[in-house]
Amino acid sequence: MKGVSHALVGLSGVLSFHALVVPLAPGLTDLAVVSAVGVAASLLPDVDSDEATIRQITGTARSGGCVGRLVSGIVYLLGGHRGALTHSLLAWAIASFVAGVYFRGNMSMVAFAIGYLSHLIADALTVEGVPLLWPLWPKRIRLLPALLAIRTGGAREYMAMVGLGVFMVLVVFGRL
Repeated sequence: MKGVSHALVGLSGVLSFHALVVPLAPGLTDLAVVSAVGVAASLLPDVDSDEATIRQITGTARSGGCVGRLVSGIVYLLGGHRGALTHSLLAWAIASFVAGVYFRGNMSMVAFAIGYLSHLIADALTVEGVPLLWPLWPKRIRLLPALLAIRTGGAREYMAMVGLGVFMVLVVFGRL
């Protein structure tokens, strides 16, 4: 999926969790901060793609000079885009643990875990799938049949994001 879609999915996951499961923040300002953590985490798994939003923002894309070329080379050696290093439940668990240590147990760590996991689930809805169960099962997992799977940047991705946007409006305004 595209970076904008991952950001929307991450934000939706955090706000849905906040509205429907457990409040993550006491006020609107705190919720904005926690949501920003979730959105950032939803972009993080694509650090393994040279074209990813997070690599463009941080200046580590191949076009970002010697640092970008170095990062791209390391990513290539570690399996490339949507590899097990960033797109598995093991990667999610490790990243979430590190976030938990960093955020010292506050709700930002929950938002981080939700955002990162939302990315994995969204990519598992695509034609390419992801190696969710690596190293136990190295094959890519797709959560939709091939006929219904989403192509990155395709019409189904945009339709899904519109539907998710409508869902979020309903959640935010408490109409669900």
